[in-house]
Amino acid sequence: MRSTLTRILVGATIAATAVGTAVGTAGAAGATTKTHTALSIVAARSTITAGHTDTVSGTLRAVGKSSTAKKTVELKRYNVKLKKWVLEKANLTGKNGWVRFTVKPSVTSRFELVFPGTKVLAGSHSGVVTIHVRPAKTATSLSIAANPSTIQAGSTTKISGTLTAGTTALPKRLVYLYRWNATTKHWDKVSVNVTGPKGGVSFTRKPPAGSVTFELVFFGSPKLAAAHSAPVTVTVNS
Repeated sequence: MRSTLTRILVGATIAATAVGTAVGTAGAAGATTKTHTALSIVAARSTITAGHTDTVSGTLRAVGKSSTAKKTVELKRYNVKLKKWVLEKANLTGKNGWVRFTVKPSVTSRFELVFPGTKVLAGSHSGVVTIHVRPAKTATSLSIAANPSTIQAGSTTKISGTLTAGTTALPKRLVYLYRWNATTKHWDKVSVNVTGPKGGVSFTRKPPAGSVTFELVFFGSPKLAAAHSAPVTVTVNS
């Protein structure tokens, strides 16, 4: 009796296994194999100044002749605090699978592009690009004046100016005096001086007869932007 029951149970188990295998095989045979894709990435500039924008772009390609136009591509940025990739924005690819994003990171950031895939195209990830963000330089301004602005030949005039950042004077900075060369059509460096405690600087010159134009130049520093004064003209009567 037990032997007969055992044979019945074993037979049922084998039959059930056979049916399951047949169904699984049929399902596998009916499944659609997705087309492989690849996604590139590039940043227009690897380094930008804080407050400026950059462009991250890429091209989605598929094996064979599958179209990659009008496909959704996601831009993700790595969040250092959360320690994971965060979705920034999404866009549709163009006719040839190309996609572009405008970004404005405030600090150095890493970006990647992600194609989630479709019913016929497999998803893909691009590589990673890093956009380095350098701090913005503080804007400066440089005034200029000639006193007197009209002199006799052989006399001197004082070219002076003040270097500031907003309302803050900038002492101990190099300021250059340039003179316009009407023959070469270039500015010639004439002299250099250091700004005083209140950002002031001055040069005493004895220009030749005629009309002479000067300007002051501050070439900036790692934290301060460069500045040019307006031109000032001294008339020298013979």
